[in-house]
Amino acid sequence: MSPLQRTTFRILVANHYGVLTKVAAAFARRACNIIFLEVHALTDDPSRSVITAVAEDGKDTIRQVYNQLFKLEDVIELNID
Repeated sequence: MSPLQRTTFRILVANHYGVLTKVAAAFARRACNIIFLEVHALTDDPSRSVITAVAEDGKDTIRQVYNQLFKLEDVIELNID
């Protein structure tokens, strides 16, 4: 098992009903602990929002969550720190 690490996900998504649930479900499917979750609707384009999530888990689980988020059609851009 990998040691725990904190990772920040910055996710640009389409701004409509149900997107936050889909993003949170990607973490839940991998039993990944979300420490912080925030949604910013203030972008240059009102049809998009930015979700910031800080998760703490092993490197393999973080990679799996990243791959799950990348597959979501509502995700426009995905960055991790």
